[in-house]
Amino acid sequence: MTNGDADDLARLRQLFSAERESFAEFTDVYCVDAADDVLARFARARRGEPHAALQFLKEDYEWRKAEDAAALRSTPPETVLGQDPSVLAEYYRRRCVGLDSSGRLTFYQAYACCVVKKLKTIVPLENVVKYHAWEQERACAMLDSLKSRNRGDGAMAVILDVAGMTIGKHINKDFIWFVTA
Repeated sequence: MTNGDADDLARLRQLFSAERESFAEFTDVYCVDAADDVLARFARARRGEPHAALQFLKEDYEWRKAEDAAALRSTPPETVLGQDPSVLAEYYRRRCVGLDSSGRLTFYQAYACCVVKKLKTIVPLENVVKYHAWEQERACAMLDSLKSRNRGDGAMAVILDVAGMTIGKHINKDFIWFVTA
């Protein structure tokens, strides 16, 4: 953690403490014993802007409560997707590839195979969005596990492979909805 990161975390921690009653279920909602790891993620996401980081945290907290996101960590993927995840193999490729040289948990996602107009004939897109949330929860659980063993820096990186994508084949209203949902 750099001095700037530590300063951002300290400022966010102060704002968070002043509004702690708004986050009554924080440890359950984020599956943590202490707030600092979560606060550090939000401070990094809004570097130098502690008020923006707190607002982002509030929105995420409310979404996580409403969606019961913490329950996804222990939900089987086929339950989330509504069918065996292997049906996604042709259209949705996202894999954890380990830690990068900076200690970030790293994922690779290939978009060229993601032809949403075909994907939606196999699986409802709403289910794929839920599945992506499940993947994110699993990734956070992996970050927590790494942190508990003093590995990784608590951050993630995603390599987006867009080679082979074309506007005509890939980009349409369904794709835009899917990547912004």
